[in-house]
Amino acid sequence: GEKMDEKCGLASQWSQYCPMQVHATKSDCIAALSACFDLRSRRRAQEEAERAWCPDGRALALLSVRSGIDLLCRCYAWPEGSEVIVTALNIPDVPRILRCHGLRCVPWDIDLQTLSPDPSTLDGLVTGRTVAVLVAHVFGARADMQPIVEAARRRGLAVVEDCAEAWSGPGGYRGCDEADVSLFSFGPVKYDTAFQGGVLRCR
Repeated sequence: GEKMDEKCGLASQWSQYCPMQVHATKSDCIAALSACFDLRSRRRAQEEAERAWCPDGRALALLSVRSGIDLLCRCYAWPEGSEVIVTALNIPDVPRILRCHGLRCVPWDIDLQTLSPDPSTLDGLVTGRTVAVLVAHVFGARADMQPIVEAARRRGLAVVEDCAEAWSGPGGYRGCDEADVSLFSFGPVKYDTAFQGGVLRCR
């Protein structure tokens, strides 16, 4: 609440979302539920979503951001013991998935005023085992990715952004063009929900 915001020094615009009102009719819900059991409808909806998100074919529809992180770990196939620098404010499942792939999470502190990490501190976290940086945009705030990407590129690191809490609708943020992977979620507690699903966009 307000006392916690004052105590932590958080800017009011970064406070947690207000309760949502879902604008869906009964027929919308029935149509969505029936489509779950129709393989052709699911495939068609996936292809339409991917084309709408990224017409040049760089998008992949997913069940969730979690499944996207699992997929990118499988694709990169980093050696066991590799380190991923992860912004410190995140959901527990993200480091859990990384650990399941034998990766070590290195927390990267964020500024409580901006909810963003300081790119100048990245070098101090990088070791010979570091392979990637994962930045989570939280509570509707968005980190300035350009200096983060530049700092990561100097070290030869992959850049992944978790935009699950940065998506604000069709005209909203679609990820940093320079990031290797941008992940979006449309789960039930998101600002603009489709009840489930997500999108992975790769560079």
